[in-house]
Amino acid sequence: MRSQASLSLFMFVSLGCVSAAPATGAEGSETHTPTQAAASPMASAPAPAPAPAEAEAEAEGEGEAVGSPSGLTLAVPEAVAGWSSEIIAAAEHHGLDPDLAAVVVWLESNGQPDARSPSGALGLMQMMPATAAAVAERRGEPAPSETELLDPQRNLDLGCAHLAELAAELAPEGLDGGAVHRIAVAYNGGPRVLARWQQGEPLPEETRRYAAAMRERWDARGRTL
Repeated sequence: MRSQASLSLFMFVSLGCVSAAPATGAEGSETHTPTQAAASPMASAPAPAPAPAEAEAEAEGEGEAVGSPSGLTLAVPEAVAGWSSEIIAAAEHHGLDPDLAAVVVWLESNGQPDARSPSGALGLMQMMPATAAAVAERRGEPAPSETELLDPQRNLDLGCAHLAELAAELAPEGLDGGAVHRIAVAYNGGPRVLARWQQGEPLPEETRRYAAAMRERWDARGRTL
């Protein structure tokens, strides 16, 4: 794994998030609706006036970026870029591309550490308590409390561990757009939704939109916004 990636701070022009439909996953799935914060990435406090160099970058259309060991970058909103150090540390600890973790934080909570979804998902990466407990159990740890899941570092640790497990299973040959789409289906819909989709059933609308949004952001790495 490459040494910790660096962060380039520029102003952000939002791609816009996909509004999530109510969860429609099959019974027993982990489908959850991303929080309202994630649905509105531009709803943040006004940024201070940029320095001359930043103003020039803004004029060229550049966005804030979280480094990636692949050499590409993912432009993210300020609220997400503010957690870049923690995202990179947690991702690299689990052998995960930081861009993948960053796009999940963007889609799930838009960088709001206290985010809660109607289905009960919590924190930056909107971990479902049952999923977090399963991840912790596989690591020989006790199930995290709600307070722990709202702790940014603990949430990122468990979320990146979960993503790394999905990547190992669904992207054994590396991350590309198709692999990221599969990971997104599993992360949002859960294993049952993934299995049924792979057998030819259509995805629940929320999961379909979520997976499309994740792939779009992944494929946009390295591009100006």
